Amino acid sequence: MKLPLKLLSPEKVLVGDGRSLGEARRLHPDGRYWLVLPGTPGSKDISSHTLRTYGNEGDPVVYVYIGTCLVNKSKKQETKVNGGRESEPFIVAMKLGVEADIKGFFNHVDHTWLLKFLAHRIKDERFIQTIKKFLQGGIMEDGAVRSCEEGTPQGVLISPCLSNIYLHYVLDLWFDRLFRVSCKGTARFVRYCDDYVAMFEFEEDAKRFMAEMTSRLQKFSLEVEPTKTKMLAFGIKEFRSALKSSRHVDTFSFLGFTHYMRKSRRGYPMVDRKTDAVRLRRKVKEFSAQLAKRGNQGTKLIVDYACSHFKGHLQYYGISGNIRSLRCYRFLVLHFLLRCLNRRSQRRSLTWENFHLLINSFGLAKPKVIHALW
Repeated sequence: MKLPLKLLSPEKVLVGDGRSLGEARRLHPDGRYWLVLPGTPGSKDISSHTLRTYGNEGDPVVYVYIGTCLVNKSKKQETKVNGGRESEPFIVAMKLGVEADIKGFFNHVDHTWLLKFLAHRIKDERFIQTIKKFLQGGIMEDGAVRSCEEGTPQGVLISPCLSNIYLHYVLDLWFDRLFRVSCKGTARFVRYCDDYVAMFEFEEDAKRFMAEMTSRLQKFSLEVEPTKTKMLAFGIKEFRSALKSSRHVDTFSFLGFTHYMRKSRRGYPMVDRKTDAVRLRRKVKEFSAQLAKRGNQGTKLIVDYACSHFKGHLQYYGISGNIRSLRCYRFLVLHFLLRCLNRRSQRRSLTWENFHLLINSFGLAKPKVIHALW
């Protein structure tokens, strides 16, 4: 079924029971659920769908419309958010970096500003009103309904798209058209959702960015997370200086990877990446907990789950320079899998030799580079 790229009049679209789409569409308050993430303080709230139409699903026309409006913009911003080969030479040459995170971003998105940003590219008033209803649907928690004056509900398909539009105008365009042109040296900005890293050649540009970024976010009802925002010394000059004084260079974590400086085989400074240690420990605990739940299942089901789990891990973390972390994680997967299989009886039924024969028959993936960065 082809979905229209244009939002039709709700009175002209009929659903299966003969009612118009305007009658069938109902605004329900959000159900809020609290999710506790291992290894992170506090808890995160996840919401259910707010706008429900026929079939109690989120309106597909809304998703298609937003994707159509942003397709050209996404292509223009592709090089800005690319952390691969294009940004590699500049990361090596930079002197200072700023690692930042926005505090409670999804809960503090200003609805007035967001609707203004949408109206800048979208002229359909009915569509803007649909988004407004979605944002102001309210939240139901413990049977009580309260109004929602700010923020976008997490756990809804359209929420990341709206949040990305908001930060595109708040940070991306501001840095690209206003701040970067006034820098003394070269500057680069890389953002993914509410996590971003800015890189500079000169210290005065980095300090000015810290000050102006704070005031810029306050204008749009946002603030940085103090525990996750810092200025760090990073790059080829800092690396050579650290070697002379026998000290370590600052590292930073971004998108699940720890970025650090090291020498290449030819002796040149280079940027390398490895799996973030906090993420690695969290995934090991989650994998061990899942195996404990599946202990009463058959051997084939348990081993198939372990193979698919490591394959998914490899698809994301299989980048150049991360082979050692992949080997470590594969060994931990095998260790917990063997312990799970041997705990199903009162005697040890598998040795490492027989276990490896079993794993080879199921075809557990081996560590390899999926995404080559150099």
